[in-house]
Amino acid sequence: MDKEYISLPKLAELLGVSRQAIQKKLVGKINAGVVKVKTEGNTYFIEIATLPDDLKLRLKNLPEMGKEKAQKLMDNTDKDLHFEKELWSAADKLRGNIDASDYKYIVLGLIFLKYVSDAYYNTKTKLLTKLSDVKGTYYVGNEEARKSVVEDPNRYRGEGVFFIPEKARWEYLRSKAGHPDIAKFIDEAMEEIEKENPKQLSGVLPKNYIRTPLEPHILGELVNIFSKIDFSEDEKK
Repeated sequence: MDKEYISLPKLAELLGVSRQAIQKKLVGKINAGVVKVKTEGNTYFIEIATLPDDLKLRLKNLPEMGKEKAQKLMDNTDKDLHFEKELWSAADKLRGNIDASDYKYIVLGLIFLKYVSDAYYNTKTKLLTKLSDVKGTYYVGNEEARKSVVEDPNRYRGEGVFFIPEKARWEYLRSKAGHPDIAKFIDEAMEEIEKENPKQLSGVLPKNYIRTPLEPHILGELVNIFSKIDFSEDEKK
């Protein structure tokens, strides 16, 4: 796609303001032709590139918020985490197999992968629900067309969510948990996510699991432990 568009209601939702506030801010620019729009049925879609700079900046920073939230899950000691049991289980697996100072490095990377995957799956489910609703504005009757839409990275970026390539998704990693090359699969998942989201994540994610002294079965057990964590509830809050 040469141009990216976003609906007025979705823009308001992402920015955390009312539709009326967005309309008031943009109506003059739309009428003057500065902000470009197109219509589909009764819905207005705004060309993102023509939005005022302050709104474009806020939209651009949305995916970064996902990364920060994942990091805060480990860094914010004032928050009651809902996966303490899994963290203790992970610590038990790591104890004696790796220096205590490296615990966080190993754990945080896996927590991040699980978090962004859950956010991706949650958004994909919502998109499919909208596209399958016969009475809805976004209904797409053809099943293959629906599949194509939900694999469009721009759909996720418009929701402030990282698009996760197939071989970086948690379910794929979980299917490889018993594989002797599980460390390689994790490193490759990190690389795939960085390639898909270079502006936010290039050079940020850990990609050294293959160099850790952990036996493959220990790393695989960690993947299985963190599979029990459901971050989709956090996304709904």
